[in-house]
Amino acid sequence: MSNVKECNDVLVAHTKEGKLISLGKHHSAERLREMRSTLQFFCPSCKEPLQLKVGTKKIPHFAHLKQRSCESSHEGETDYHMLGKRQLYEWISSTHRVELEEYMADIRQRPDLLLRTPSAVYPIEYQCAALSLEMFTKRNQSYLGQDYRPIWIIGAKRLKRLSTHMIQLKSQDWQYLSAIPQLPTLFYFSPDDQQLIKISHLYAFSSTICFGTFHYSSTHQLTFEEWVLGGIEKEPAVWTAWLERKRKWRTTYMIYSNKQTRPFLELLYTLQIPPSHFPAEAGIPLSSSYLFETPSCIWQAYILFDLFRYTRMDEEIAYETIRNRLKKRMKEGHIKQRFEREGDWEIPLQEYLQFLCDIKLIKKSSDTYYILKRTYTIPHKMNDVFQADWDCLYAWLSKRNDM
Repeated sequence: MSNVKECNDVLVAHTKEGKLISLGKHHSAERLREMRSTLQFFCPSCKEPLQLKVGTKKIPHFAHLKQRSCESSHEGETDYHMLGKRQLYEWISSTHRVELEEYMADIRQRPDLLLRTPSAVYPIEYQCAALSLEMFTKRNQSYLGQDYRPIWIIGAKRLKRLSTHMIQLKSQDWQYLSAIPQLPTLFYFSPDDQQLIKISHLYAFSSTICFGTFHYSSTHQLTFEEWVLGGIEKEPAVWTAWLERKRKWRTTYMIYSNKQTRPFLELLYTLQIPPSHFPAEAGIPLSSSYLFETPSCIWQAYILFDLFRYTRMDEEIAYETIRNRLKKRMKEGHIKQRFEREGDWEIPLQEYLQFLCDIKLIKKSSDTYYILKRTYTIPHKMNDVFQADWDCLYAWLSKRNDM
């Protein structure tokens, strides 16, 4: 049996004379059968022969005749994928010049769509199947290396919405977060009803649970630029839902010891803190939290504890010391990065330290030093714990809005 995967089905081909044939444009079945009987087709990427398939179960497409690797192939394409790709092409091409499956010889990539604007080049990938982080990184970096701005749109079948603001993400889908609107954003498209789904203001709560603001529209209502690059509301309405999840996490999740929580529970025991009474200042929704797979309540609490266990009040502590303590936690497996990319982990660390400055728990004394101004909040009664979570979060949000 061959170890080579069968090549992708494609929607574009070259004829023997070099003419580009695109199935993104509508052709009658009769016209397609006539083309099939009179023309020869070849893959624009690997130059191998293609067969034009015109049936009733799948949309018309070209298929490689031989089972061999095509250098720009990444996955077998389902009819759902090809239909979605064609619909996205039709939608974007109504307002922009966009290419379908154009082979980019300089980086040996064939994005699903390629949009060139005066300001940027956008390779657009419509991803319906699971894609390994290694393959995603290779493809994404090849685009970024040429100063292109890749946009990853996920097939809507992969969307698992749990409530008004809560979503459960598959392990591979975190990598598609786009920072184009300056905040982490996910894009989904459903070819079944041409529905566009944009989830903005994403805040990772744990390894799979995320909170965000959902925007539903259709290809008949928005242009591509309005959907991807358009503005979003200044403040999401996810805070109450976040606090409800944190409340549940305190009262249920922290009761059970597992590989992830065991060292954290042992630390709480050493500090004589009941598991459900971890600091109110831990478990804050930060936009960069998704860079850690460890739940926000845990990785933020570790930073708090490591700050105050070894430093006295009104004493200076160097950023490098805080940084090294976090690196030690990661080395010991207490905190886990999501992508294992160098430097990623410092982004949420710095955002969290800024939060601690905002609530005046610490104060920045210089570019590289902080001073501890007050300790974290550990209420004694359970009702006080929930109130402290509320007070801490909304005090911070009010301060941010005033800035």
